[in-house]
Amino acid sequence: MRRISRDWLLSAEMDLRSIERMLDEEFLAPVACFHAQQCVEKSLKAILEENGREIAGAALERER
Repeated sequence: MRRISRDWLLSAEMDLRSIERMLDEEFLAPVACFHAQQCVEKSLKAILEENGREIAGAALERER
């Protein structure tokens, strides 16, 4: 797996773990939803990068 793909998945995992910690706090539901959206987006970016599709505006540094 390419480093950039691993980095996106690690970032997605951090979002997922954040969600898990928020589940018992109803007032954090909007924040949990944001992290869920981010998790999905970062996972998709990992898949695209792994298949050689560069993502315009992606914040993670690409391997050279």
